[in-house]
Order: sequence, then C-alpha cells, then structure tokens
Amino acid sequence: MKSRIILLVSLSILASSSFSQTIYFNKVYDTDNVQNFFMNLVPTDDGGYMGTGQVITTTYRALQIERFDSVGDTLWTKKYFIPGYAFYNGAGMGLIKTQDQNYAQSGTLINASTNNGNGILIKFNQNGDTLWMRQYDGGGYWNDLDQVLQLADGSYILAGATNKYSAGNNIDAYLIKTDSNGNLLWEKHYGGG
Repeated sequence: MKSRIILLVSLSILASSSFSQTIYFNKVYDTDNVQNFFMNLVPTDDGGYMGTGQVITTTYRALQIERFDSVGDTLWTKKYFIPGYAFYNGAGMGLIKTQDQNYAQSGTLINASTNNGNGILIKFNQNGDTLWMRQYDGGGYWNDLDQVLQLADGSYILAGATNKYSAGNNIDAYLIKTDSNGNLLWEKHYGGG
C-alpha cells in the first residue's frame, strides 16, 4: 500500500511538472480587421517565429504571413489576397519549414461566386515572398488541404478532405503527393463516397 501511495504521489508530481509551462511573452496583435488569427507557427533559425493565419474583413479573406522575433514582436507582415477568392490556411501542421530553409503552407482557395475550392500549396522564402503557388483542382467541388509534410526526397505529402469523389454531401479523407516543386504526382481518397 505504501509503495502505491508513493507511486501515485510521484506520478502526480511528474504530471504537474510536465504540464506546467513558463510563459515568456503574451501579446495581442490588434488590427483594424474584423478578424485576424493565426493557425500555424514554426520556429525560425534565429529564435523567432514564422506564423500564418487569416485576415477576414468585410470585403475579403486573405492569407497572412507574419514574422516575429524571439519575444513576439512583429518584424513584418504580408497579406495574400486574390480578388473573388477566399483563403483558408491549413490548421496545425499547415505550415512547415522546408529542407532548403524556405516555408510551405497548405490550405484551400475558395471561389467566392461558386463556393468551390481548390487545395493549395504555397512556397515562400524567409522574407515572405512567394516562390510558387500550386492549386489542386476540386473539379467543381472542393479540396481542403490542412496538413503538409516534406519527405526526404523533397517531395510533399498533403492531407485533408474532399467531396470531389463522393455522392451527396459525403466527405472523403484526401491525400496528395507532389514533387519538390508542388506538381501533382498522385491523389487518393478514402471512405465516404
């Protein structure tokens, strides 16, 4: 009984120390937009951060890329907007640092007039300048790409959801593989349809 109590107390201490975190900074980034939020954040080589999110106003929905220093101060901000379209960036694993020290962001580009969406992969450099953007056609439906990984050979795997292959309102899991320049190699769907 005594060993069980010691084990329980030890586990409680371990759990509380494992889940407690030190807050190094806490900032609010106030803008004139209706909504402005980040979905993805990755560390940079200099101890700062690269973040991506969305800017939503009464007239557009854009992808926002923002560079922060090590204490969360904004170094620069860039917004990407295409008239007649709305950007939705992938959540969680939607932003990665690439092997060549650039960045890749997955997401969806929605046509405002048809509400159809193409999955997208955008590659940009450390200054937020676009190197390329690829769209993966939803075929009159929508493809949503929420996660991106870069493989050892430089190619990309993207995961999300699609209704391109489904009957009615069914949604399938969706997987895409591209080459290192974002050109589609194959696409697969699972379930639903």
